[in-house]
Amino acid sequence: MREVVLGGLAGLCGALALTAVTEAVAALAGARTIVGAATGDASGIAYAAGLAAQVAVGGLAGIPFWRAASVMRRPLWAALIALVLWGLSVVVVAILESGMDARAVSSVLLGCAAYASTFVYLHSELTSESRGEWTARRAFLMRFAGWGVLAIAGAVGLRFLMDGVQSQEAVSLVRPPPGGLATEVTPNSLFYVVSKNEIDPAIDADDWRLEVGGLVDNPMTLTYDDLRNALPVEEYVTLECIGNVVGGDLIGNAKWTGVRLSAILEEAGLGPDVVDVAFEAADGFTNAVSRGRAMSGDVLVVYEMNGQPLPPEHGFPARIVVPGFYGYKSVKWLTKIEPVDHDFLGYWESRGRTDNPIIKTMSKIVTPEHVSSHPLGPLAVSGVAFSGDRGIATVELSIDGERTWSPVDRLSEPLSPFTWVNWDAVVQPDAQGQMVLSVRAVDGQGVVQTPVEKGVYPDGKTGRHKVRVSIG
Repeated sequence: MREVVLGGLAGLCGALALTAVTEAVAALAGARTIVGAATGDASGIAYAAGLAAQVAVGGLAGIPFWRAASVMRRPLWAALIALVLWGLSVVVVAILESGMDARAVSSVLLGCAAYASTFVYLHSELTSESRGEWTARRAFLMRFAGWGVLAIAGAVGLRFLMDGVQSQEAVSLVRPPPGGLATEVTPNSLFYVVSKNEIDPAIDADDWRLEVGGLVDNPMTLTYDDLRNALPVEEYVTLECIGNVVGGDLIGNAKWTGVRLSAILEEAGLGPDVVDVAFEAADGFTNAVSRGRAMSGDVLVVYEMNGQPLPPEHGFPARIVVPGFYGYKSVKWLTKIEPVDHDFLGYWESRGRTDNPIIKTMSKIVTPEHVSSHPLGPLAVSGVAFSGDRGIATVELSIDGERTWSPVDRLSEPLSPFTWVNWDAVVQPDAQGQMVLSVRAVDGQGVVQTPVEKGVYPDGKTGRHKVRVSIG
């Protein structure tokens, strides 16, 4: 029985070390944790429950580990623990597959190493004759576990602090000029970049070809010059990553130049049985839109961004842009267009994300900055709002804990039906002290932005952006 208890407590301490390390890495490197993937990046009670479950599983794993230790040499034992945990983590990642990138996987490896080293150290200490009787060993373990809990609290606190800092740093992308609304077009150099790759494709335009095949009457192969010599279309479209958090910076607006997808498909001639039009990229990424959406005229095959050739990180030589959908539908480094006779699930959809990623209504306070100080008096507030292709009817602010709302003073005209709007207002604090500004938008269909906080996966985060300021 004592072996079971000691193994469980040593495993518990190892799990506390693992959790502290992965949370610290998440804070410092922006890595996603397995708990985050499992809970859909929820916050509060749901995330705390996920952490508790992770620690509990680690504690239970310590029981068979402890029993195995008696028949193994210590170095081999440590390697085995790390290998087993790493294998289990890879399985969990493969099942969840919800945005776990190389940084996240590396953090898991570091956490496994922390578990193994902690467990082996405790096994050595608790089997040493110098540790004395059972009571002394149990007290030693409890003290060790207490330090582990404090380490987790510090790491989690650091992560949430860094998350707040990161979300506020993003406001510089749309900071308004003096007396004006926020920047409407995001410069290419400041436009957000998200990729599944460690190294993105480097493509020579002279060698690039775009194949149009599948269920078409006239298969085609287009060169870069063919694309640029076709009838050009220019459109302003705001793109937002499905991984964007409330108040986050994974959003930008640009002028895209290219060719309507419907024009290419009309020339190729769609077969009668086409259900979806699939896209393939040079890096193996795949996605698709329905036949109706492909032929709607708003989906573009683009080769320029803000009047310049697509930057390599944004899909040079050509990419898809799908207004109203989160960014993973806008396939970069496009190499193939293939109409198919079935519901095609792309790279992320086959891993659990929605196949219909309609952008949720968002609004964001750009200024004032979070945790900033201001004198008592009129306070200028500005920001952006976006709801995909539904438009924004109005934006409202609250300074009293969302008990009452007031419309903003100015709302810009969108550059197209597919872009964000900019807004500003002046609020009057009643007294000195802390004040929380909240913002919400109403889309063009009259639907008010939800206050419900939901994780990023599988179909995008929801909630309202809040900024705390000090008045006085």
